[in-house]
Amino acid sequence: ANKKVYLTFDDGPSGHTEKIIDILNDYGIKATWFVIGTSDKKLQAKYKLIVDNGNTIGMHSYSHDYDKIYGSVKVFAKDYKKIASLLQEEIGYVPDLYRFPGGSSNSKCKKLTIQPFISYLEKKNVRYFDWNVVTGDAEGIAYTDDELIQNALDGIEEHTICVVLMHDTDSKQQTLDTLPELIEDIQEKGAQILPITEDTPEIR
Repeated sequence: ANKKVYLTFDDGPSGHTEKIIDILNDYGIKATWFVIGTSDKKLQAKYKLIVDNGNTIGMHSYSHDYDKIYGSVKVFAKDYKKIASLLQEEIGYVPDLYRFPGGSSNSKCKKLTIQPFISYLEKKNVRYFDWNVVTGDAEGIAYTDDELIQNALDGIEEHTICVVLMHDTDSKQQTLDTLPELIEDIQEKGAQILPITEDTPEIR
């Protein structure tokens, strides 16, 4: 009952975004999206849909291209400015949240450690969030629906502040299908489901 659970969706928006929002609204809860860039006008409209429904939005890079953005701070900065500019245009502000593609301890920073990129965000007063719970929807393993849900519940058991990693892409139909049952299981156990706010402890 003292647990706080933050459902987070990476890589959106997608064709599933509106359906995820509808499910969240059905259960009276909000979540957090870490979005990437797109030139698709229909998808761009979904950035505003996310925030207009009371959810939190953060940046997840524009390109999600590991080799590019982690090649140098200059390239990372260019990518950051591109997603920041797009969101400023679509939702009216630049979010102060960021999630590194692959997380802040990823192995994709071949030339540099992650620290120069963290320093860049800190100068922008942007907080970054990783996660401490996964459903496994991006592990390339053919989990059953029950296993996907149980992966998350097992992780939630281990933490008081739980940041759950999921993905909002067209290929993640199973994430969409299992979301209602996952929400019900969390709520039945008495935990709070919340969007990330300025008061949320940074999970890294």
